Amino acid sequence: QKTAYEIRPRDWSSDVCSSDLPLTQVLKSERHDSLYAHAVALRATLGHADAQALCRTQLAKEDLPDLDRLAAIRALIYVQDGSLATQLPALLRHTATKDLEFRTQLLDSLGRWDNPKLAAELLKHYDDMEPTLQPHIIELLTQRPAWAKALLAAIAEKKVPANALNANQVAKLQA
Repeated sequence: QKTAYEIRPRDWSSDVCSSDLPLTQVLKSERHDSLYAHAVALRATLGHADAQALCRTQLAKEDLPDLDRLAAIRALIYVQDGSLATQLPALLRHTATKDLEFRTQLLDSLGRWDNPKLAAELLKHYDDMEPTLQPHIIELLTQRPAWAKALLAAIAEKKVPANALNANQVAKLQA
């Protein structure tokens, strides 16, 4: 069984949201469970603005299961939604409902997001992040040249310690 994030729009025909498909039936229902959350995420990846807005709303609902929130996040990343950058600090902040695994998976997902603001947002809150998340942030920022440039600037300005980079990451940046 594929999640909404694993199903790409190019995998579907143009009539994927026709009224005779179960996806539309789920979206029209009054249910708000995991099936609904993943149907919304799938519709968002298909470019529907209404579903993208619902995904943004789902991000703020801390009572949703982590997998449902991650489906919404991944759908917004897939469509390169720029508003996600402003929600990152709240999503990465530790609370009783957001465990380390959720936040680690969120950081892993962000590697697919081509947003130049991401590095600035992550570096702005780097010191506030738990020490166990900081290496994930560094690894993420070494994945794209623009992000790596921002990371190196933060190291030069002593906002991030130079020893935050491991030998493999330094080699990757030199390549």
